Amino acid sequence: MLLPAVGAGFKPAPTLRNRHLMNAEIISVGTELLLGQVLDTNAAYLARRLAEYGFNVRYKTAVGDDITALRTALQIATERAEFIIITGGLGPTEDDVTRQAIAAFLGVELSLNEEVFRHVQELFVLRHIEMPPANKIQAMIPTGGTIIPNKVGTASGFAVNFKGAEIICLPGVPAEMKQMFEEWVVTHVLKKTGLGRTKVLRHIHTLGMSESMVNEKIKHLMKQGNNPRAGTMVSEGIVSICLYADAESRTKALELLGATEREVRHLLGEAVFGIDEERLEHAVAYLLKRSDKTIATAESCTGGLVSDLLTNVPGISNYFIEGVVAYSNKAKVEVLGVPERLINTVGAVSPEVACAMASGVRKSVNADIGLGITGIAGPTGATADKPVGLVYIAIATKGDFICKERRFFGERLNIKRQAALEALNIVRLNLLKSG
Repeated sequence: MLLPAVGAGFKPAPTLRNRHLMNAEIISVGTELLLGQVLDTNAAYLARRLAEYGFNVRYKTAVGDDITALRTALQIATERAEFIIITGGLGPTEDDVTRQAIAAFLGVELSLNEEVFRHVQELFVLRHIEMPPANKIQAMIPTGGTIIPNKVGTASGFAVNFKGAEIICLPGVPAEMKQMFEEWVVTHVLKKTGLGRTKVLRHIHTLGMSESMVNEKIKHLMKQGNNPRAGTMVSEGIVSICLYADAESRTKALELLGATEREVRHLLGEAVFGIDEERLEHAVAYLLKRSDKTIATAESCTGGLVSDLLTNVPGISNYFIEGVVAYSNKAKVEVLGVPERLINTVGAVSPEVACAMASGVRKSVNADIGLGITGIAGPTGATADKPVGLVYIAIATKGDFICKERRFFGERLNIKRQAALEALNIVRLNLLKSG
């Protein structure tokens, strides 16, 4: 049974309404966040979404699994923000202390919510697992709080009010947190705040141009006072243009973003492959579908990363036929049909072998496109004329070959990742060219 929205009559405090700009704070709970063991993607997501609803996100705080530390963070937050979202610490283990800290901060007891308890029990029944006694704590909420249903997990959230400040507590599991935010927080809180302005962020992703090249083309959009205003950030060779629009409504902000996005696309051309959550593999999948072409991959130094990226896309099985990891020379010869004499003559890391790999995998499954990748990811294996980071990427089609030499820098995993992304981009550009 999916838990109903218990206490759906929850209303934001009067201080939340009719404010031109409301201060918000995000508190992320978990010692693993402080130690750098887990990246705090929740805070980034929440900051972006809150800004879109007109909130002024002034602070983001990370707190360990400690009741005293969380109470201190709450005290500070309620003095400088009217809207506070806490993620994490709602699990059943001893180090999950968010609900206890909130109750202590408010000076109330934890109360068993029967609806939530039944929901937790039913989830264990569905999983054919006996519920441990420790999970009962997940049905305990601070007295007077309002339940935020969790349809897929055992950690229900809750909302409380403290001296006019709304405090929203959500689980730390990103998928659960996002669903609860979109289905409950947006509906019951954000759409009722009556804020006067909104901020909308859009990322435009590019590959093939350096950050300085991108900057040279769009620097007029990056000036102070522009609306939208542009900025850039770089990750694994991908340069993303960040556009921030501020307007009296989301519709108007989107209009501003749309006009600037069209200008950026015009200036950067084929380097642009997607926006926001669209990744390079999505762009390749779209073009494969549009051109009704199939692809097979033969990877050496990337170890299957290209195949992994492609299979992140739902429905890719219609266009991605096979992925082969031919890491050893023996596999290149026996599985892909690369001539052994070719490897002995020019070496496994060479344009000739990359082309032979691409051709071999294409022919083996009769794909329209064969992709071959061979290189030196390091830290060993380099020679005087073949340094660490040297990669050859080849595309084989019926009667034609393309081979690109690339030089990447960084540690082994960085080189593998950059090579995989570059290989996908070469496929993308080839598909754009061929139509």
